[in-house]
Amino acid sequence: MLLEAGKLEEAETVARRAVAAQPRNTAARSVLGAILDQRGLAKEAEAQYREALRLDANSTVALTNLGVLLVRNGRVDEAVTTFERVLRLQPGHAQATFNLGALYIARKDYASRDSAAGARGRDWRWRRQTVSRRQRRRAYPDACKCVRACGS
Repeated sequence: MLLEAGKLEEAETVARRAVAAQPRNTAARSVLGAILDQRGLAKEAEAQYREALRLDANSTVALTNLGVLLVRNGRVDEAVTTFERVLRLQPGHAQATFNLGALYIARKDYASRDSAAGARGRDWRWRRQTVSRRQRRRAYPDACKCVRACGS
């Protein structure tokens, strides 16, 4: 609730307490990373995401958040690799699908976009139709950030 209310300093304090109480909790580290990222502390945020991934290499939350951070910091190739990893772990992950698609479009890499859109030979439009409106609304702002970060 603090995060949603924009009370980032208070949210950070609570998240740091959660990490201190349970240092192996990947969700707490991912939340702390997201808060730090929103506060403009990219290096600290990345450290939290990477620690979460050290603890659980398959954390799609930490990977997705890391991918967004990488894009915003101009590390687009790393972000593409990160989002591709999310989709290997969780095919159809809405945010990773849209962010990766936006990055491929920004790079004019339409073949990769279409192959990432879905197995079984379906095209990107099919993938878009399978994602619920609610998922699209949540993923869209990050996809826009990805496109802007790539200079498109």
